[in-house]
Amino acid sequence: MDNSVIKKVCLGLCLLLPSATWAAQEKPTITWLEYDLPPGYIAHGPMRDSGFSDLTTNWLYPRLRNYNHKVRQGTTSRLLRLAKSGALVCSSVLKNPEREQFLYFSDPTQLLATHKLYFLAKQKAYLQQLTGQTLNRAVSLNKVFNALPELKFAIANGRSYGSERDKIVARYNDKMKVFTRQEQSSHLIKNLLAERLDMIIEYPWIMKYETQRMQGDFPSLASVDIVESSPAIKARIACSKTPQGYEVIKIINALIYNAPRQQLQQYADRWTK
Repeated sequence: MDNSVIKKVCLGLCLLLPSATWAAQEKPTITWLEYDLPPGYIAHGPMRDSGFSDLTTNWLYPRLRNYNHKVRQGTTSRLLRLAKSGALVCSSVLKNPEREQFLYFSDPTQLLATHKLYFLAKQKAYLQQLTGQTLNRAVSLNKVFNALPELKFAIANGRSYGSERDKIVARYNDKMKVFTRQEQSSHLIKNLLAERLDMIIEYPWIMKYETQRMQGDFPSLASVDIVESSPAIKARIACSKTPQGYEVIKIINALIYNAPRQQLQQYADRWTK
């Protein structure tokens, strides 16, 4: 082969190789923000990274092959701050009007049981008298909150209880305790068991996870459905409301649509059934 031809081939390869390397390095990076809310995201303990949100995002990573992935621990408040800044950030999170201002949401990944009110079984008669409602059938959250502040009730700071429940909670926020520390669900339940609270609002799947990991004997719990709750809630993936975030959600929706039946739902079923 002529030396001039060899030189041209070598030059061409030299030009191609750096550009290929550059292209690999220039894949967009999705920051996945995880927040400790077992059994969605489980950040600590022997079951770490095995929550249904963990498993859902782990299922997505290799299928979003045109992106690099970086995982950070944080809160839903931090998720919104990053989204507002224009960063490409995603998470498994529930939809509500505040979040929709800054996030695009995927199609549902799982159907989950909705909130209930939890209380100590031995306190049932007292709570019926205090709230003026029978606790044998679904109760109105509005009517229950009319018993505040005599009714000892608490919520978790930064948690969404669904758009309808959030509106009701906001009206009575100044008459109830607000927990701001880590592992909020665990501390709410412990305070209920210790009779420092009369009632809490919580998901059945969180109650199942938390009570299963508690050690020792504790009083029997009872629950009642909430009139203002929907039959089920829908877990989704959310990404920042930017052109990049929109493209990621489009790909995720296609992956959800083409996933085998029950592929993603099974991750949650162990906690919801």
